[in-house]
Amino acid sequence: EAERDKNWKKRLERFTREFIGETPNSLETRIVNPEVLDFEAQRGSLTAIAAEPLIIENRALGYRVQYFLRDFESTPGRVRYDGEGLYSELEPESPDEAADWEQKRRASFMGSFRHFLLALIADRTEAQGFKTYSRPSAGGKVGDTFNQGMAIAQQRFPLDPLNLLSPGEAPNEYILDFKGHLEIVYLGEKEEESYLDWSMRPERSNPRFQTSWTYLDHGPAIVDYKGDTLDPYSVVFMGYLAFERVADEPPKEYRPGNAQAR
Repeated sequence: EAERDKNWKKRLERFTREFIGETPNSLETRIVNPEVLDFEAQRGSLTAIAAEPLIIENRALGYRVQYFLRDFESTPGRVRYDGEGLYSELEPESPDEAADWEQKRRASFMGSFRHFLLALIADRTEAQGFKTYSRPSAGGKVGDTFNQGMAIAQQRFPLDPLNLLSPGEAPNEYILDFKGHLEIVYLGEKEEESYLDWSMRPERSNPRFQTSWTYLDHGPAIVDYKGDTLDPYSVVFMGYLAFERVADEPPKEYRPGNAQAR
């Protein structure tokens, strides 16, 4: 029983690190009811099942989240999870805390993949601070490892964002399609210093603009007008968008006042 408890705690630490994240906001985010989680680990992989919704208190953004975890799987080099969060706002202890929460909420939204898709739908990616580039694929399966993605770093070509979306079959739906890797650079914010540690690049001491690489895991992805992909696993992230996890997710409906895509 003691050994099982010890293993569960180790697996909870890994789950928390890979689900909540390792950003500065993660330091102020905790799972209130971890006892509802059960784990299975083998050959370096970890899966998690929640018997009840997870209750997550995010003191960085000022939310209490009831998270319905549908799926979580971590394998060497890749983490995937899916679920739905119901958000309620925490009561700030002071006007300063309320202002701090709003600033952090805005920072979490700006540069996110939802922000990028909304800007893409509205044809405002450049105005919203995004630059897009195409990276041809190397040999083998696209995106097998982060290092493979970086192996093509010398081949970067400007990509017109107008070529990324086309109308979908249903109203208010779009098809996101591109070849190889899509590089997304967000000029509105620099990398957090903790990102350099997370990405294991100690030789880089100066943060750069937030840069991410994505690829389509199984063909074109369907995107709705709210900036969501209908298949949560259709787009795979590397770089900064992979660094930010649940601790950096405001509600889907959150929009800063001057960051509206429409």
